[in-house]
Parts: sequence; C-alpha cells; structure tokens
Amino acid sequence: MPLRSVFFMITSGGSAVFGSQALARRLSSEDPFAPDEVRTHARYVADMIIAGLKPS
Repeated sequence: MPLRSVFFMITSGGSAVFGSQALARRLSSEDPFAPDEVRTHARYVADMIIAGLKPS
C-alpha cells in the first residue's frame, strides 16, 4: 500500500492528494498524477473504505 495513499486517508481523505500537489510529490518519488499512479491510489483508497465497512 503506498505511503502517500495511507497518509492522505488518515490526514485529509482520499481526494486530498489532488488538492495538495506539492505535498503529494514530496511523499513519493513517483509522479502522483501519472495515470498509473492515479489508478493505484484510487484502488487503495476504495479498498481501505470497503475494508472499513465490512463487518468483522
């Protein structure tokens, strides 16, 4: 799971990565706005939300 995805989910929410471009770029050597990175981030955010909604 990418650190950037976890950080933004804890501090601001999943979409904050797109509003905090400078911070998003500092958290990883990968370009957070490359199409593959956007898909990866979206997948992990969705997985975290669904996992949180599942009953134990």
